[in-house]
Amino acid sequence: MNNHALKENIMLRVKTVHLARKFIHPFRLKLFIFALSVMAIEFLVSVPSVLQNMFSERSFQEMIHYFFFAFFHTHFLVQVITLITLLSAGWLLKDAIEGFKDALKFRIN
Repeated sequence: MNNHALKENIMLRVKTVHLARKFIHPFRLKLFIFALSVMAIEFLVSVPSVLQNMFSERSFQEMIHYFFFAFFHTHFLVQVITLITLLSAGWLLKDAIEGFKDALKFRIN
């Protein structure tokens, strides 16, 4: 391989990594994971039925008990997807709060 071909090969790799970083921005990746997990939950679980049953309980304690009972007595796949959804939502919320704090710091200074 001559010098020119080596340079072309290296530059192609650099451009590929640059484009990948541009399209796979951390926030976009987190948002994609959240959206995908929400769609999977919608496909696997009847969310309106779960919410209707959960809110039909009389007290907050009974509602929490229903949620945990339903969670621990469902399929493993639904449990995993539910945890992924909750974790990605928390991850996005953390990023939103940090972005809001940064915006406030920028405005104050």
